[in-house]
Amino acid sequence: MQDPLLKYFTSSELEGLFVVEGKDYAKNVTVEQLLAHTPGIGDYFEDPVQSGAPMTKLIISEPNKKWTPPELVDFTRKRQQAVGVPGQVFHYSDTGYILLGLLIEKVTGKPFHENLHERIFQPLNMNDSYLLYYSEPSNPKKAIQDIWLNGSKL
Repeated sequence: MQDPLLKYFTSSELEGLFVVEGKDYAKNVTVEQLLAHTPGIGDYFEDPVQSGAPMTKLIISEPNKKWTPPELVDFTRKRQQAVGVPGQVFHYSDTGYILLGLLIEKVTGKPFHENLHERIFQPLNMNDSYLLYYSEPSNPKKAIQDIWLNGSKL
């Protein structure tokens, strides 16, 4: 848990995600901080953007776009800024969870959805669970309810 993220990611993969007041703190970020929402990384879904449209507006304007994990990380890298120095601020971050999923893939050598099925869904008999767009449930798939975001049906 105390492992630095740079043990698993290249410096270019983390570039620009942990910059505070011009200083890059990527080498200081640990897996534990990522799990605890304390690395200071922005949240692609709700945090303000420095340029372009925020994610919620992009989702509403392009409801059929399927964002990949690298695209979501790049959104934070290119359009947002870190919210604080690693270890000094708690800030919920969906981007942090995306990095954790990518970390799981790097450690196991398997796609995230396969890890979910093998390590969580199957052992717990969660036969209706799956990762949307990436896998299928063990039971027949049920219809997904309408999704609404900021008053817009997607």
